[in-house]
Amino acid sequence: MYFSSFVIPSAIVLSLKKNYRMPLSVRDCLSFLAQQLKPLYDEQEIHALQRMVICHLLQCQPHHIPLNYNKILTEEEEKKMNCILNQLLSFTPIQYILGETTFYGLPLTVSPEVLIPRPETEELVHFIVQEQNNRPMTLLDVGTGSGCIAIALAKHFDRAVVYASDISEGALRVAAGNAHRHHLSIRWIHDNILLPNLSVYPEVDLIVSNPPYVREFEKQFIRRNVLDHEPPLALFVADENPLVFYHALSRLCMTKLRRGGYLYVEINETMAHEIEKLLLNTNNFCNIVIRNDLNGKPRILRAVKNT
Repeated sequence: MYFSSFVIPSAIVLSLKKNYRMPLSVRDCLSFLAQQLKPLYDEQEIHALQRMVICHLLQCQPHHIPLNYNKILTEEEEKKMNCILNQLLSFTPIQYILGETTFYGLPLTVSPEVLIPRPETEELVHFIVQEQNNRPMTLLDVGTGSGCIAIALAKHFDRAVVYASDISEGALRVAAGNAHRHHLSIRWIHDNILLPNLSVYPEVDLIVSNPPYVREFEKQFIRRNVLDHEPPLALFVADENPLVFYHALSRLCMTKLRRGGYLYVEINETMAHEIEKLLLNTNNFCNIVIRNDLNGKPRILRAVKNT
């Protein structure tokens, strides 16, 4: 009995090899991400990035990841993972890649037109929430960016009327979208605080701001993912005039902050006492408190306008 051998044409073999895709599990994906990111990021950052990428791909919560270790990624999910990885390797912040971050427990849209909200700013919001009762009041967030401060405060102070200003129309669009996402009514002001049109500002009971406060010479200490991708307008001030925004806020308080009203600002850790002195020299403020952040650095200043 004779058996004829069946030979698969070489063109078909090449086609099969070309179209064959090794299955990639979530566990494999985590290992691959760690391996690729290790030269550029520290261990803590890698764990955070792994978690954020997988949660984005699977649309799940972090505590669900172990339950999906053996899940095989679809071809589309694998393509997304590689696209995200390539951007991470060029130091693009993960928040810009995904278009989203979380601030004070609230999901927010972010884009390169706005600064990525920091944990220190969450501490600023938390300090205000601790000190202020949910009472009828009018408050103003100057330099709102993504709207993170205004939105978080509007969520906690549902009896407050909230205003927020920014020089950037792009930032105000992002902020307005975030407010709409959380069903909040916030009044937006397009203005330059350094050359303000005072007629567009209401009288308020509280002013809060996280203004630019990183001096130009400090750029050498700033990480590449921040320096290359986040808006410099929201970060840096000239070395020769690092308190320019605090002077502007002080002037705004003179006319628009009611007597007994509160000013809360985030500050450069190296300039806390200079800012305190600036406010005291105006003879408009009392009860100034400087508060350290979780790293023990002076980061928040609160002042009360004289009655």
